[in-house]
Amino acid sequence: ARGGWASAVSLRSVVPPPTSTRSRSGCSGIGGTVGHVGGGGTVELSAFGPVAFETDPFAFYPPPPPSIGGGEREDDGLGDWPFPDFDFYGSGLDVASYNSLIAGSEWEDAMRLLRDMRGEGISPDATSYRYALEACSRAARNNEAWELIEEMWRRNVDPDVPCYVAAISACRRAKDFESAGELLREMTDWGERPDLTRFHTTPRLAWDRDMRRSGCSVRNVLGWNGRGRLPDPPQGLPCWLLPAQEETAIAIAEHRAELRRVGWKVLSSAPEVVSRLGNKASFRDLARELGLEAALPKHYDDPESAEYPCVIKPAVGTWGKDTHIVYYAEECRRHGGDNVGSQYVLQELISGRMEYSTSLLCNNGEILDAVCTRYEYNREQYVWPNDVEEVGHDYVSVPAEHMDLMRRFLGGFSGVCNFNYKLRYDGAMCIFEVNPRVGGDLAFEVPRARARAFFEKLDSMFP
Repeated sequence: ARGGWASAVSLRSVVPPPTSTRSRSGCSGIGGTVGHVGGGGTVELSAFGPVAFETDPFAFYPPPPPSIGGGEREDDGLGDWPFPDFDFYGSGLDVASYNSLIAGSEWEDAMRLLRDMRGEGISPDATSYRYALEACSRAARNNEAWELIEEMWRRNVDPDVPCYVAAISACRRAKDFESAGELLREMTDWGERPDLTRFHTTPRLAWDRDMRRSGCSVRNVLGWNGRGRLPDPPQGLPCWLLPAQEETAIAIAEHRAELRRVGWKVLSSAPEVVSRLGNKASFRDLARELGLEAALPKHYDDPESAEYPCVIKPAVGTWGKDTHIVYYAEECRRHGGDNVGSQYVLQELISGRMEYSTSLLCNNGEILDAVCTRYEYNREQYVWPNDVEEVGHDYVSVPAEHMDLMRRFLGGFSGVCNFNYKLRYDGAMCIFEVNPRVGGDLAFEVPRARARAFFEKLDSMFP
């Protein structure tokens, strides 16, 4: 509610609450004719009629009107309304107004004003946080500064260099050199021109903090998911538009000519090529046409023919959503088993604690660069990320025979893609899926210098 005591954030900031206990009855902030209340009694709300209150003068204490029934109001012994400027419907301040209050304030006031903003449904922007961080710097409040930086990332507010400089200063003045060094290293990892964006991965997936540390102006702050108006490229250097989800990859493929016309750099393929790789059911058809079905988990046409336990997963999807290990036919049907072949894929469960993710840079089926991450998990049978924990990961080379197998699937494909697979006991690849997009491995696990080289190669080969 915006009325009554429910919106009294700003009031509590400047006036301590009365010692008596407030009753919350009647404080809904519903508009109407408000009558005078004092020492218990009734208040008239035109929408609801008389409402009784406890014998507490602060139970409901709006500023009384100058007169009731045409005459002067009676003296209730409470004196004048002490908060003449208080607005029960919010302060009326916008972001710019709040920022002007935060600028130059003491750190306690700055933190309070940020809370007030959120309490009124106003989202602080980077300037709001920068002014609050500068207040923390002046007062040597290292812990508060650290938390403000973390809060900015959690709330998808893009911290800039001045924000980090103020946080580092706060830590140094508090002699917290370890935290200052950590923030400085992170900011340094952004590269020489952190104000520019050369690669946009889209849509936004909370990858930006790690992506920035690649040091070549890779960002993940664009909200476009492939629907609606085409996004405008950023000002400055030419910028690549790279998909981070399958539906965005298809949209970029469909609109690649238009995107280039408005100024984006795009490396993509025909939409049907992208869709066939990304759709798990279509990918199996492709494997069958190429005579490579043995490189995929065994496929089952229906729950009755499956060998249990096995895996059922959506034909289109990411991050293991709605993917399950099932142990009998009825359980399989509960998870969509009657739609195998159209909406779901039913396949062999491949055991093993090690799993591989290889990101490829391709042009018309030719592999230009490859980077592989090997993950170890704490279970032999699992579907990531459900009910499994990562033990560790490392950066490994890709054997030539694996590269050759992946290349055979990529006819006509241009762009970035990601193969996810395990190795069978004889060392043969068993490919779970191909994602025709930038994968999370490039965002998080691939060493930052190696990720930077991957993106720089894309930019240098397609100027």
